Amino acid sequence: MASIAGTNSLFDTVILTFEVIPQGRSLVVDYVFGSEEYPEYVCSQFNDAMGIFVSGPGISGSFSNNAVNVATLPNGRPISINTVNGGVKGYLVGTPASGCDLTNTAYYVDNGDPNSNAPPNSNLYTNTQLDGFTVPLRGRVAVQPGQRYRIKIAIADVGDRNYDSALLVRMFSSQTDWGDAPDTYGTTLAQNGASHDLDPDLWIGPTPPDHELDGQPTAGADGDDANGANDEDTFSANPLPPLTIHATSYSIQVPVQNRTGRPGVLAGWIDFNRNGVFDPGERAVANVPSTAGTQVVTLTWSGLSGLVAGPTYLRLRLSTDMAFLHNPQPTGHASDGEVEDHLLFIGEVYSVSGHVYHDLEPNGLRGPAEDWQTGATVWVKLVQGNAVVAVAQVDAGTGAFQFQGVSPGTYTLLVDNNDNPADTTPTPPPGWLFVNPPTGSLSVTVSGNTTGLLFGLFHGAVVEGRVFWDDGLGGGAANDAWQNGGEAGVGNVEVRATDGTNTRLTLTDGTGYYRLYIPASWGGVTLSHPLRPATGWNDGTTANPVDSWASAQSPASPGATVSLGSGSSIAGQNLTRNFGVVRESRFYPDATGQTSSPGTYTFAHWY
Repeated sequence: MASIAGTNSLFDTVILTFEVIPQGRSLVVDYVFGSEEYPEYVCSQFNDAMGIFVSGPGISGSFSNNAVNVATLPNGRPISINTVNGGVKGYLVGTPASGCDLTNTAYYVDNGDPNSNAPPNSNLYTNTQLDGFTVPLRGRVAVQPGQRYRIKIAIADVGDRNYDSALLVRMFSSQTDWGDAPDTYGTTLAQNGASHDLDPDLWIGPTPPDHELDGQPTAGADGDDANGANDEDTFSANPLPPLTIHATSYSIQVPVQNRTGRPGVLAGWIDFNRNGVFDPGERAVANVPSTAGTQVVTLTWSGLSGLVAGPTYLRLRLSTDMAFLHNPQPTGHASDGEVEDHLLFIGEVYSVSGHVYHDLEPNGLRGPAEDWQTGATVWVKLVQGNAVVAVAQVDAGTGAFQFQGVSPGTYTLLVDNNDNPADTTPTPPPGWLFVNPPTGSLSVTVSGNTTGLLFGLFHGAVVEGRVFWDDGLGGGAANDAWQNGGEAGVGNVEVRATDGTNTRLTLTDGTGYYRLYIPASWGGVTLSHPLRPATGWNDGTTANPVDSWASAQSPASPGATVSLGSGSSIAGQNLTRNFGVVRESRFYPDATGQTSSPGTYTFAHWY
């Protein structure tokens, strides 16, 4: 105590000495120091002080019996009135005493001073409460389980015997949590590995840590997971976000518990350059106040560069240990909290590119002259899951689009008429139709630079339907311009669309189906087929049967010739036109003949 008090005299010294046999690797001391000297005599010679000294096997300190004082600040200074205080010189103090420190206010609690407004030497001074005290502090010393250690707790008035001080102490032997990253990162006891004494009120993630005798280094950083309880479960429900070599910043959210009543710090290290150690510049730190319930703390690494692709490791440490709060390190022991190590991958990133083009025929293939010079403004969206990752505007001339920095994975590319990231429905611009792919979207698995992705769109309308025998077969209704019952389609029928200047035609397939694309640039369009008699047509909703045999037979039969309107008026639409026809219902050719009576004459004919 004399070395702590310096040149000032000690009064009313109280010393408590006893021995313990710890069962864990750490001897932990929780304590609170309070005094009536606060706040009047801060920075005076009346610097009441205390110490908690531990000596025994493996301890080599500077005090008698090679003891160490575990009641110190992170900078090693002992706890006293002049080192832990409210940051203001006492109002009864003139020139501050040597060694006065007003910077450690985070460790001080003002308990109120009933004398703060009283004049010096007033009889109104009251001395029945500790006017200030420290927050709960924790000291720790490494010990050897089963060995005997001597504890000396001392407290004294300094300078005079007026205005007493007090000390509350709790002591226990702690079990320890260790990490499980490869040992180059400092994991085992032999490598001064990261370890924490267990505290029931302080941990990372959903599950409190369990006890290990030493670190469990593994390539998968899962040695601690497999040893006892799986307490390294912070990212079980919400996996770590992807990290790529071009990242300039990286953030993770970590659920933690701190119910200790002491301020804590969460620190994280990521080996961004994959050199097998956690470098000082690879650290991120966040404060963790004491509060009831789970807190979600964000760690952010910024200003990143030079990331190396491949597997790497994340280390998380949470503690209220004073030395750790002062300067968190990736290795060494902390007197409480938890360490978690996690495997993390730094991914390559790639480009994804392609073209949107005007498919003029359309035939689903991009021809040499097919670009986007006549196209409208469109965007391509890169979607993963249900979220838009990026949006690229298509070049108005070439139709090119490109995404840079795409992480490996499976995505959906879609063409849209807007850049709204909340919209994931492919939509062509007005007057346009998706041709290839017909849905306007592509599924893409990115494992390298991906090029040559194509979206073909047609500016105009499509008309499709069937030519069918409207003959009532199979229970159908004849001559009603609807294909029903067992009425069959008619194959190899030429269906023609024309505006008088331009013509497009196609043949029906075996089921009678046809499909024609009408450019938006066309004038008034007429759709027709040559079969007669024609019974009429329907648009999928309304039937238009002919009104007479003459209309059915006419070269310009309204049952076989339909006006669609101008190309621009129908652009972007998908039209249905189905045509009914029948076979000729007469005997032919005409014929005459004779036979004897009785006799038979055979009249061969077609029907």
